[in-house]
Amino acid sequence: MAKAKPLAEAPRRPASPAGKLLCWLWYDRSVRWQLLLAFAVITFCASALAATVLVIDARNRAIAEMTGTMQIAEHFIQELVDKVADRPAAARLPHKLVSELGHLRHVDITVIDENGSSEAINPSDKPPDLSQLETAGDDRQALEELHGRRAADVFVKLIGVATKTREVPVIVDRKRVATVVITGRPQDEIAEAWTGLATMTMIWLFTNISMIAALYVIFGRILKPLTDVADGMRDLELGDSRVRIDTPRVRELRDIAHSFNHMAESLDTVTAENKALLHQLLSVQEQERRRIAGDLHDEVGPCLFGIMSNMSSIKRSVDALPKAQAQAIGSRIGNIKDICERLKLVNRNLLNRLYPMAAGRVTIAELITRLIAEFESRHPDANVTMRHADLADSYGEELDLLIYRTVQEGVSNALRHAQADRIVVELERKDEPNPRDRCTGRAMLEITVSDDGIGIAAETQPGFGLKTMRERAKARGGTFAIARREPSGTRLSVRVPLDDEEKKTRDNNKRESDRGNAL
Repeated sequence: MAKAKPLAEAPRRPASPAGKLLCWLWYDRSVRWQLLLAFAVITFCASALAATVLVIDARNRAIAEMTGTMQIAEHFIQELVDKVADRPAAARLPHKLVSELGHLRHVDITVIDENGSSEAINPSDKPPDLSQLETAGDDRQALEELHGRRAADVFVKLIGVATKTREVPVIVDRKRVATVVITGRPQDEIAEAWTGLATMTMIWLFTNISMIAALYVIFGRILKPLTDVADGMRDLELGDSRVRIDTPRVRELRDIAHSFNHMAESLDTVTAENKALLHQLLSVQEQERRRIAGDLHDEVGPCLFGIMSNMSSIKRSVDALPKAQAQAIGSRIGNIKDICERLKLVNRNLLNRLYPMAAGRVTIAELITRLIAEFESRHPDANVTMRHADLADSYGEELDLLIYRTVQEGVSNALRHAQADRIVVELERKDEPNPRDRCTGRAMLEITVSDDGIGIAAETQPGFGLKTMRERAKARGGTFAIARREPSGTRLSVRVPLDDEEKKTRDNNKRESDRGNAL
C-alpha cells in the first residue's frame, strides 16, 4: 500500500535579520513588485557598469589629454627657449609664453628666474569678470562654479589622475638664467567627464522612472488575471462559490481562468447539493422533533392528567376508610403525586428542548427571554442576560428556530462546561458590505453568547452541538465562530444573512394587508 505523502507545511519565517529583510524586500511582495524590483536591480547594475566604464574612460582621456598637452607645451617652450639669446630676451619670456601658449589647456606654466623668484602663467585661464561675482570673499570657488569646472570630490578620487611636472631650462651663454616648469592639470578634463556623467545620470533617472511607471501599469494589466484568480480564491475561502473571473486573451492565463471557473462551477454544484441535503436533513430533524414533541404533549400529558385524576378519586375513597388504613394509603398516594409532578416537569422540559411550543405565537425576543428564564430557574446561581437591538418580531420559522437552537446550545455549554457565573446573549441586526457584490450591502443577524468561564482550549475538538450549530449557520449562508476571550471566558458568534427572510416577511405582510383590504 502506497504511503501517503504528508501535507506541505507553510514556510517558516527566518529568524536572522538578513532573512527577515530578504522576506520583506522580495518574498512578501507581489509578482508585480518583484518584476519591477528585478528590472530596477538589472538597470542599476547595468548603469553601475556603464558608470565604471565611463570612469575608466575619463581617467584614460584625462591622462592622454594632460600628457599630450604637456608635450605640445614643452615643444613650444623649447622653441622659445632656443630663441633666447640674451638676458633681456629671457625677461620677456613670460609674455611670449602667454602669447604663444594661450590656447593650450590642462597645463600650468611657472617661470623661475636665477634668483629663485617665480611667476605663474595659466594659459588656459581667462581673466575673470569680477562684476559677475556676488561677493569677493571666495574668488576661487566662485570662479570654478562660474566656469563649470568643479567636480565632485568622490568623482575626482575615483578618477585618481595625479598631476605631472616637467622642467625646461633656459640657457643663456651656457648658464641657466631661468627654468620653465610645466605642470599637467587634469581638472578640466575631469570636470567635463563629471558634467557628462551628471547629465547621463539625470537622463537615466528620468528614463528609468518613466519606464518603471509604464511597466507598473503594463504589469498590472498583464497580471490582472492572476490578481482576479487570487481574489476569486479568497471569495471561495469565504464560501462564495458563485464567483467567476473574466477570461483573458493570454493563452497561459486563459487556461488558468478556464480551470478556475470550472473548479468554481463544480464547487458551486457540490455546495448547492450539500446545502440542499443539509437543509433537508435539518428540516427532517425539526419535523421529527416537532412530531415527538406533539406525541409527548398529546399522549404523555393526558396520561399524567389521568393519573392525577384517578389519584384524586382514590383519595376521596380512602377518606371513608379507618384512619390507620387511610394514612398508609394516603402516604402512597402522596408519593405517586410527587412522581407525577416530577414527570410533568420532565415532560415540559423535554417539550421545550425538542421544540419550543411558543414558537410562532410570540416574538423572537420573547421566545429567547422565556428560554433564558428557564435556564435561570434550573441554575439559580447563574446570571444570564439578553441584549437585543433592531430585531423584527419574527424571521420565519426556520430562522427563528436557528436563533433559538443557537442560544439554547450556547447557554447550555456555558453552564455545563465553562462553569460560568455570568452569561450574556446578544442579538443584533447589522448592515455590512456584500462579498458577492461590493457595490451593495446586506443585512446580517449576529447571535453572540459570551461567558466569563474557564474558556475553551485551543486543542478542544467541537462536540456534536457545536458541529450542528456550524452546519445550521452554513446551510443559511452564514458563519460560525467560537474563540477564547481574554482574560477568561468564551465567545460564540453566529452570523446569518437576513435579506431573504426580510423579503419574505415583507411579502407576507403585504399579502395579509391586501387580504384584509379585500375583506
